[in-house]
Amino acid sequence: MSKKFGRFVLVICLSIVVAACGAGPESTGSTVPAETTTTISNLGGDRLPVQIPGEEYGHFAASLTGTLHLQSNGCWTVDLGDGDRLVVFPPDYTLASDGAAMMGPGGVSFSDGMAVDAIGGIVPTEGFPGVPDGFWGNYFEFCDPAAAEAVVVDELTPAFDVAALPADELVTMLQEADLSMSWGCGLGFTLSTPDQRVALYLSPNDYEAVPNSPVSFPDDAWQASVAVGKNLMANHCDDVLEGWEPEAVFAAEWPVISGTLQFEPPESASCGAIGPVEANLSGIVVETPEGPVDLGDLTVVNEAYGCFAG
Repeated sequence: MSKKFGRFVLVICLSIVVAACGAGPESTGSTVPAETTTTISNLGGDRLPVQIPGEEYGHFAASLTGTLHLQSNGCWTVDLGDGDRLVVFPPDYTLASDGAAMMGPGGVSFSDGMAVDAIGGIVPTEGFPGVPDGFWGNYFEFCDPAAAEAVVVDELTPAFDVAALPADELVTMLQEADLSMSWGCGLGFTLSTPDQRVALYLSPNDYEAVPNSPVSFPDDAWQASVAVGKNLMANHCDDVLEGWEPEAVFAAEWPVISGTLQFEPPESASCGAIGPVEANLSGIVVETPEGPVDLGDLTVVNEAYGCFAG
């Protein structure tokens, strides 16, 4: 059973290993490698491996945290906590003139030993387009012939240390939050920002009965709160934890002090017995050290209502 669910049903099956609940935001690529191939010369340290337009790399978008390394042969790797893997960067990244760093959009520089946050996924090297021939086969052969996996990165930023932020900046994060991403699993409802730095959790205390609706907060039968942190949806509804998966970091958590949750309760909460359950949230207000924050009206969809990890 899930180690996380006793709290709030914390992360969706967004990882490369898909948990039993089978729910999560849409993937960013086909799980079937493209049949295209690209042959490019100048392999190794004088060329930055970036995603090639028109190719698909068969990965799901997940939150990743790690450390970049520039190897002696000029190849880039990232350690996600369980050892170095070769990296494929977003298409708009370039190698710096001295070859010792790379440049992202807006002139952001990334160098050896830098801690980073990323959105991306782990892909078997044999699943890359054109492998074993073509550019990717040659690149892996040059950088690490024994490499079984590579990390395909869609977004990359310097590591975000949310724990170092003062309370007023955490509240500002909540005030500016775009709570637009729904997460499935359980008998409650969860929303987060796309970067998983702010999340709203609404979860009934009794998992043995189908909850009633509407619910007016606060309600003794429900847990209702907002968290501010980093990788807040990591391992949500997932009881198969991989060594590369990040841990959720909670910098602050505040209660929902008013608002209404309304949805159509299904007759059965059995996993797979029903389709998605949509809920409307109105007048959701959160108590913070800087005063109440009104989140207004929101819509959330539980795509895997009644499903749990395991």
